[in-house]
Amino acid sequence: MKTLMMLAAALFLAAPLMPASAGDDDLNDRRTLRELEKANGYIHRESRAYREAKRETVRRQELREADRRALRRQELRQAERRALRRQEQRQAERRALRRQELRQADRRALRRQELRQAERRALLREERRRAERRAERRAEERRAERRRAERRAERERERRQEKRLSQRFDGRFLGDNPRQIRRNLRSLGFRDIEIEREGRRFEVEAERRGRELEFDVSRRSGRITDVDRD
Repeated sequence: MKTLMMLAAALFLAAPLMPASAGDDDLNDRRTLRELEKANGYIHRESRAYREAKRETVRRQELREADRRALRRQELRQAERRALRRQEQRQAERRALRRQELRQADRRALRRQELRQAERRALLREERRRAERRAERRAEERRAERRRAERRAERERERRQEKRLSQRFDGRFLGDNPRQIRRNLRSLGFRDIEIEREGRRFEVEAERRGRELEFDVSRRSGRITDVDRD
């Protein structure tokens, strides 16, 4: 456009330098006028085209800016969506971690409960064993008491038997010699009779009804002075 304006100005300035004649002046004037009109119309058309081109350029720039803004807004929305997804993922991870912690806490609580139950069972078993041992000790004490009572009763029976034997045989005359003593004992039901002489007495061992008895018989009187039962 600037080029066209410079061309029109040059034509306008060069018009007076042409040969001056009456006919030529008119012709030149008309020609110059037509050229100027043509140049002015061209310049006017060029100016309108320039303005339209400029408006088109501005419009395209605005469209590009609008596209950039729209793209920027879209990118921002996508970034927001990504941030939201990341936040949701983090929240989901936290929830999953919390659920895992709760499950672990439940397992620990269950394990502690099982341990307490095992301790209770072990305590019950120990108490049962102690009760069984106490019962066994009491039973053993009762058996020992029964055995002691039986032994006491047996000793009492033996004492009574010895007493009866002593009362029956103590002071009884058997004889003053081994032959007479053996004969008298056999007549009383004794077997396996053994007689030994010890100073002034005879020591006699004999068995009667499964019981073994020892007698001390005086050599002088021939009577039993002592009765022992093995």
